[in-house]
Amino acid sequence: MELNNITRLSALNGASLNGEEMSGLQVAMQQRKLEENLIGKLYFWGKIFGSKQDYLIVFLLDTTGEFPSRKYYFW
Repeated sequence: MELNNITRLSALNGASLNGEEMSGLQVAMQQRKLEENLIGKLYFWGKIFGSKQDYLIVFLLDTTGEFPSRKYYFW
């Protein structure tokens, strides 16, 4: 799911990202893309609620090779 759609869809199930999480995720995604010279598009996968902290999961979909590949990141 693209970040633009998160607030609309996640509000339906009551698990939306707050403003701090959304802006932090946008910055972290851009930094990761630049640091690793990633080719492809990063998509938001979801949020995992932990007992000590929550995790935001993002995956990279790389379709440049013969077979599409995914690589997951968490913050």
